[in-house]
Amino acid sequence: MAAFVTAVVTPIDIEGASHAVLEEAALIVRETADRVRDIITNELSGGVLNRRTGRLYGSIMQDLQRDSAHLWARIGVTDYIGRFWERGFRGDQHVRSHLRAIKTGSRLEVIKTTRRGTIRRVRVFRTGATVVKEHDRTVDGAARPFLSPAIEQVRADFMSRMQDLAGRMSA
Repeated sequence: MAAFVTAVVTPIDIEGASHAVLEEAALIVRETADRVRDIITNELSGGVLNRRTGRLYGSIMQDLQRDSAHLWARIGVTDYIGRFWERGFRGDQHVRSHLRAIKTGSRLEVIKTTRRGTIRRVRVFRTGATVVKEHDRTVDGAARPFLSPAIEQVRADFMSRMQDLAGRMSA
């Protein structure tokens, strides 16, 4: 799994834990990741990110890692664009050569005349393409955090559920 931008991390001592306990921990992480997705969708998408494609939303991942004695739960974003939004970016960026679709203007066009003589008009855009040459540019993108506020809203509940699970394992 790619590097996380932000994560909820909690080490839990799992030495001697049963398979059922590990499954419950995985369920807690999945439910928390779903809550983070819901928060981002319902509260933050319009105001912070103006979501268009869903690529960033779809890259919210949960991960459970363990060794012989500990379990780590992480929730974060794997898409590299998430780093730009969450932390901001200042520096030089290389842009590869590519085609850019452009709209050159629009006009109303008659599409259909009905039996009653009404005319249906539709706005038609003239489109084209232009070649963008390879170049370097300086970027000064301000941080617009979306994941940290969502994680902070669920962190207390997540930590209490994981600590409760750890308490039941030790009992």
